[in-house]
Amino acid sequence: MKISVKLTIILLSVSFCITASLSFVFFKQSEKIIINKTFEVCNNLALNLSTVAREELLLNSTYEGSLGVIRKLRSSKNPSLLSAYVFNKYGVYVVDMEDKRKGRKLAEKELQYYKDIKQANISYIQNEVKDIIRFEFPVYLDGKDQTSLRLGFVVFEYDRELLYESISRFKEYIYILSFALFVAIIIISWVVSRFFTKNISLLTEGAKIVGEGNLDEEIRIRSRDEIGELARNFNLMTKRLQIADKQKKALLESYSRFVPIEFLDYLDRESVVDIVLGDQIELDMSILFSDIRSFTTISEKMTADETFKFINSYLEAMEPQVQKNNGFVDKYIGDAIMALFKDSNNAIDAAINMLDELYHFNQRREQRGEITIKIGIGIHTGKLILGVVGSSLRVQGTVISDAVNLASRLEGLTKMYGAALLVSEDSLKFLQNKDKYQYRMIDKVVVKGRENPVDVYEILNGNSQRIIDLKLSTIGDFVSGLLLSRERNFEDAVQLFTQVLEKDPMDKAAKLHLERCQYYAKHGVPPDWEGTAVMTEK
Repeated sequence: MKISVKLTIILLSVSFCITASLSFVFFKQSEKIIINKTFEVCNNLALNLSTVAREELLLNSTYEGSLGVIRKLRSSKNPSLLSAYVFNKYGVYVVDMEDKRKGRKLAEKELQYYKDIKQANISYIQNEVKDIIRFEFPVYLDGKDQTSLRLGFVVFEYDRELLYESISRFKEYIYILSFALFVAIIIISWVVSRFFTKNISLLTEGAKIVGEGNLDEEIRIRSRDEIGELARNFNLMTKRLQIADKQKKALLESYSRFVPIEFLDYLDRESVVDIVLGDQIELDMSILFSDIRSFTTISEKMTADETFKFINSYLEAMEPQVQKNNGFVDKYIGDAIMALFKDSNNAIDAAINMLDELYHFNQRREQRGEITIKIGIGIHTGKLILGVVGSSLRVQGTVISDAVNLASRLEGLTKMYGAALLVSEDSLKFLQNKDKYQYRMIDKVVVKGRENPVDVYEILNGNSQRIIDLKLSTIGDFVSGLLLSRERNFEDAVQLFTQVLEKDPMDKAAKLHLERCQYYAKHGVPPDWEGTAVMTEK
């Protein structure tokens, strides 16, 4: 419930209670005043009547004097006066304004009631028709001396409703006035509450806007009361929040250089501060490993400063190729890059873009008189666990999986086969549009650390068009030779690989298979040989 509504209700409640209380007190006081005034009038009449009736009661005469006073009362035409009468000490009515009771005697119970009354009294009685107020005045031989002989009573009876008629009319006026006042109070209360809560509403709206992240909001309240002070402190708080937010963003940007934002997304964490040791998730992803060929030899010719500048310029050129293909760099291992992708299409596209960018990178180095470099890239697709490892003192995001090891081994095989980009069969079979890639089967190998063989393919995209055309022109002989060698038909395989090398003498993979087939043709194969190459080195 809004404060303005609460304040209105409170003001209305207070006003209602005050108005009702004052009206109640006024009504009661009005009744009391009317009763007292009537009593005073009756008392004066009773004194006059008693003076006349005292002697008549004492002598039990004709009561002409008392009757004359009573008749004057009757002629006064007071509608609220129902009756006036006098009865003696024996309870016999001697004078009656209506001439109905004269000569009759009070009931024994009523007579006993009057015997107990020593002084002027007011009583309330009710008959079948009306509520009656009765003013009862004892008549004593010696005026007001209650110790003297009591001669009788003078009684006046009034219709209570008619007696209070003026109050009833006044009550109606009061009700109308109270209703009008109540409506006025509602309007005034609402206006007052809106006036006092307008600034509170501004503060509320400002807090809501700031809560939604807009820290530029400023509350413009110029009042000099507590709300104005609160508004000034609110604006001061938002300015400090702006400074803290800038510091936070700068800090998170710095953290994001160490912990990729994609890593947080996969772990369903909003920021690096939410990471908890042991957070992990199992995913199917494509892993890309790339490495600079002969980096150790290259770095030996550089100073430490030159080495770092070289590595950073290389990584600066490579990382955007990963990002624009919906991947992210998990870690840098010296000059090596490990990147993760949701699928193999993005991973292979990123690798091809890296090879294209490497061409431009080398052109810039040649223009500066620097040596050019070559890289090898390996890609494998499979299940992995992405999570946080470490201790209570230091944590690190990492990826754990045999798939990661295989991707790293494939990158290492690029040197042996003279290929720029090697992928596993698992990566190739998940491609959605294989036709846009040129590739060839390169071998079936058992890499170090694994027992099961894996078919390895060379992606030709990313090489120069001359190399692509050469390898595509020999792909038939190359693949046939590879299949023949697996069937232990080494002589025919030698012939096919020789034909490949005649067209493309620089095909390192063909040369490797030729030498292997020549060796097996001459020396034979091991008993457990299944047409695979077993790698004993990384």
